[in-house]
Amino acid sequence: MPSKLRLVAVIATLALLPGCGGGHGQASLGVRKLSLDLVFKDQSKAPKPVAAAPQEQAPAITQLIAGSRPLATTDQVIANITAPTPQAAIRPLAPACPAAPAGALPQDPVAGQPGQPPAAGVYSQHDTGHFSLDAGPLKLSGQFPPFGTMEIGNVTDVTAADAIGGLVRTISYDVIVRTILSTSTTRYQSVTRESAHNFSLAPSAITSELDLVSAETKSSNGSTSFKPTPPITIMQYGGEGTLWKSTGVDQATNTVMTVQGQIAKREPVDVCGKLIDTYRVESIEQVVNLATGYTSQTADGDPNVYSVATQFGGLMVQQHTNTTTSFTANGTPGTLIVDSTSTVDSITPKAPGAG
Repeated sequence: MPSKLRLVAVIATLALLPGCGGGHGQASLGVRKLSLDLVFKDQSKAPKPVAAAPQEQAPAITQLIAGSRPLATTDQVIANITAPTPQAAIRPLAPACPAAPAGALPQDPVAGQPGQPPAAGVYSQHDTGHFSLDAGPLKLSGQFPPFGTMEIGNVTDVTAADAIGGLVRTISYDVIVRTILSTSTTRYQSVTRESAHNFSLAPSAITSELDLVSAETKSSNGSTSFKPTPPITIMQYGGEGTLWKSTGVDQATNTVMTVQGQIAKREPVDVCGKLIDTYRVESIEQVVNLATGYTSQTADGDPNVYSVATQFGGLMVQQHTNTTTSFTANGTPGTLIVDSTSTVDSITPKAPGAG
């Protein structure tokens, strides 16, 4: 599940991450200094915030975060890309992630399309990458926390006849990312259709695909949602060389998302010592909301990359995102650049709440 739509959770998380160098460890907002290393401290022992003077007009960091949220939460990706989870929410000692031995080969070949739903549960991840945020008085940069999690839930699997009597199988599921400040839920559907010209019941490469149906982010500041019509195509099931373009519009928020993607090749991914065969999906994406001045797009020459294991229900075992987002918060223009790679630690998830 792609990571384009994780941006809101990323922005929220950045507010709690430590800065790096150059005086970026604190943000100067008017006369107020906001420490950004809270994630590594006991919140019960944190000093009480000093009330702002009545004449202070500089926005608080939470206002900048809330204001930067688009009406559509659509840079999170087409997940994910998964947002980095704050260190405080992770076990102090994460398990080691060994490399696969030299000469190892994947055991299960990637399939043409998913034959089963992805396994529900919580997937731990290891992350690399960095971010930079420039929003007027607020300037931050730093490395992503090395560990994170995502959850797959609300899985359904339904087969029914379409208007011309062909069979249509729809596997739907949520990808859920929780941080200290927000919860983002992205709904996907994997659709395989019986071709009108093929009576062998083989899915048509043109009409069988993985779609982004909706995305919603909830926090103490409220909620935002994105429901494109039609759903955004994240991947078409056609094997190496398959190309597609997709555009969806959320008319309620006047937000448009466009995707131009391809299956570049088959590529094994090292999942903590076990090679997993995947399709490498390369995706050029853009989200625009002219009403709010929000734009988000992949970097030139560095598309988002999703390593999809269709043999395991379409699980995205690795996601690379390099995205630049421009927004306006309380009249202050801002830019957020996120360049990160996230890889699951195992293709077998744990039950929610398991240690």
